[in-house]
Amino acid sequence: MTGKGLVVGIIILFIFLALAPTINANTSKSTSSETKDTITVDDEGDGDFTNIQDAVDASNTGDIIEIYSGTYFESVIVDKQLTLIGIPYELGGGNDNGMPIVMKGEEEQIFTLTADNCIFSGFDLRDIDGFTLDGILVFSDNNKIYNNTVTSNFGIHLYESSNNSVYDNYFPDGHTGISIVKSNDNKIYQNTMRDNSQSIKLHYKSGNNLVYQNNIESSYGYGINQWESNNNTIYENEIRNCVMVGIKIEAEDAEGYGYEIYDNTISNCGKGIIISSWDNTVYDNEITNCEYGIFFKWMYWTFPPMAPHHNKVADNIIKNNNEGIYADGGAYNNITGNTISENVLSGLYLKEVKYCNIVGNNITDNQKDGIDFDLSHHNLISQNNIVNNSNEGIEIFDSFQNTISENNIINNYRGILLDYSTENRILNNNLIDNTIDAFMETCIFNLWLRNYWDGARAFPKIIFGIQYEFIPWINIDFLPAQEPYNI
Repeated sequence: MTGKGLVVGIIILFIFLALAPTINANTSKSTSSETKDTITVDDEGDGDFTNIQDAVDASNTGDIIEIYSGTYFESVIVDKQLTLIGIPYELGGGNDNGMPIVMKGEEEQIFTLTADNCIFSGFDLRDIDGFTLDGILVFSDNNKIYNNTVTSNFGIHLYESSNNSVYDNYFPDGHTGISIVKSNDNKIYQNTMRDNSQSIKLHYKSGNNLVYQNNIESSYGYGINQWESNNNTIYENEIRNCVMVGIKIEAEDAEGYGYEIYDNTISNCGKGIIISSWDNTVYDNEITNCEYGIFFKWMYWTFPPMAPHHNKVADNIIKNNNEGIYADGGAYNNITGNTISENVLSGLYLKEVKYCNIVGNNITDNQKDGIDFDLSHHNLISQNNIVNNSNEGIEIFDSFQNTISENNIINNYRGILLDYSTENRILNNNLIDNTIDAFMETCIFNLWLRNYWDGARAFPKIIFGIQYEFIPWINIDFLPAQEPYNI
């Protein structure tokens, strides 16, 4: 090797040796950022940190922070993807035990999640002064929040937040257990709520959320309250002792429709389910011991005001309520296949409804009427079993152009009562063993045809009544059926 080549080689060697530490340091840093470190927090100083926010600030994305049993007074912002786990025992020489308690007041949140894909579990979150806003405020997506106890004005608040799973949490004695606002595609399940004003609230353009298998008791307002949100699914929840409503669906203008509500058990509530909306399906629920089982309510607050419409209520058990199904307005609703029995007043009381189908229900043993229509028209009442109701099987008051056909109307006090009603059609029904088959008060132009009246008849059936409270009146079924229909 020439002298010149040797000099060049020595220079290159010195350059490589000078850069080697830098290359090694960068390699080590890259490796460290890809490794999940575990950081410990203990309020008595036995961990890496004594408060949670310092641990969050010092962490890297993907780290695990373990918070050990103790009491922490702070408001924490989680702004990177982390796993925060509460450890229910002491680290080191202290004597704390149970979930770590994190407390805050002064109109602040206890935890705020702004990063996606966090895991949050094992904490007891408490409001110090009654002014804490949220136990956990979530502004991010794809988080898992489970196995926490949250006592706060708003326990867990999802805001513009999607694809989160919130499960196995306990919410005692707050204003709202879980609040969902402008949030979609979340799963809320297997939570326990006690003594809240409203346990779960879906509010303002929150859609395609699943709310299921939650246990809700003793809300002094609403069990599940849904307002101005679309296409959520509510199923397999147990809801008891809610002072106002078990489940409420309420629309506002063009928002608040398309719910699927099924397999819920609702008992001892003011109203089991309120429907102030449209295009909802309510089926296979059991509703007992409420003031009203299902309540259809006018939307007076919309412009123009609207009645609940195009809803399907099917295959529910509605039993031992004060009123089974109560409609304060409605149109194009289908009420089919329900068992409506042993209610204190009527099985169905339907006021100002039109173009509804009441089909295939078992309406039995109610202490007033089976079906009671008021100010209603163009409805179909068909293929129902209306049996053993204390007053009327069917009462039609101040209503017109309804069709009553192919029903079993059996062993009621009066099978059918028409009162101030016109142009109704009563066709092909079985009227059997009622104390009075049928009666009219101040009615004209009603059609009775081909009904079965307690036996074969050689002559037309006369239906007696009165006009204007004292004038005797009759209608006639000119072609009574000679044998009962198979309905």
